[in-house]
Amino acid sequence: MQLPAGAPVVGDDVARGVLAEVVHPPVVPEVEAALHRDSLVRQAAVLLHADANRGACLVAYIVAREPGDFDISGIRARLLQALPDYMVPSYYSVIERLPLTSSGKVDRREQIGR
Repeated sequence: MQLPAGAPVVGDDVARGVLAEVVHPPVVPEVEAALHRDSLVRQAAVLLHADANRGACLVAYIVAREPGDFDISGIRARLLQALPDYMVPSYYSVIERLPLTSSGKVDRREQIGR
């Protein structure tokens, strides 16, 4: 999956093959909104990571509405119907909670999914 050109990368970790967080791209709010519309999702955050092998890719961190078995392939299929292909996350991680700032917003600087 290749994202449109112009997503600025922070740092040079890509050259060493390490995932590096990149600046919040304009597609992230739209992808997060699509995830939030899914009945299985309580909360979601999407980050753009740089991967030395695949280039830039979207990673979705999801808090499930109900604990237990979670249908990531179903969510991905629904996202493919609602969004252009390049906006559908390449990777998904189901986590217990999203880190929040004191104002209640997702703390994107905190390591999500740790």
